[in-house]
Amino acid sequence: MSLQPPKSTLILLDLGLVVVDVQLSTGRATWRELCGGNSGDFDRLFFDSGIKYRMDIGELSGQSAIDEIAKLVDYKVIPEVIEASWNAVLNARPAMSAAIQALSRTYRCDVISNTDPIHAAWIQKNCGIMGAITNWTFSFDSGHMKPQKALFEIALEAAQIPATQVLLLDDRRDNVATAQALGMDTIVVENEVQALAELQSRGFDIGL
Repeated sequence: MSLQPPKSTLILLDLGLVVVDVQLSTGRATWRELCGGNSGDFDRLFFDSGIKYRMDIGELSGQSAIDEIAKLVDYKVIPEVIEASWNAVLNARPAMSAAIQALSRTYRCDVISNTDPIHAAWIQKNCGIMGAITNWTFSFDSGHMKPQKALFEIALEAAQIPATQVLLLDDRRDNVATAQALGMDTIVVENEVQALAELQSRGFDIGL
């Protein structure tokens, strides 16, 4: 029996653990290798300091964050190393990127993400989906973060598509709960293979 065509006209994508893998251990190892510091410095500088959160809400630009981190360490570290260590936590998911390219031929594909400008720039440059994404809704642009309803409303306003015609892919259940309350269809992403299989099971052509 053939599948019914999906009702969604907009695929709304989270980034971390949906479009890209996130491995903090790789960032820690890169920091240790490039800076000569210890792995604990990575968490202290980016997370415990609040710098990551302040980037996510748009309080700090990427360059301002790098400058602040450079002042917090008691050994010399150049901006390029700080940026490289931070971006080392990310790794593209080629199969998901290919699926997004395939989906974009039939459906509008947008991004909604709690992220910072450094990671956003890396993903746009390295994941091969720039041409497939119509709009990028980032927390650092608006000052709102998921699971707040406001960030979803910004994404819907940009798309001019009702929530009932949207499918959200997100790895966090609290974000999914907000989307469902607004009327969106959702997929809770546990891993890349599961997400792609669920898209196929719902009748989406992901090019496989």
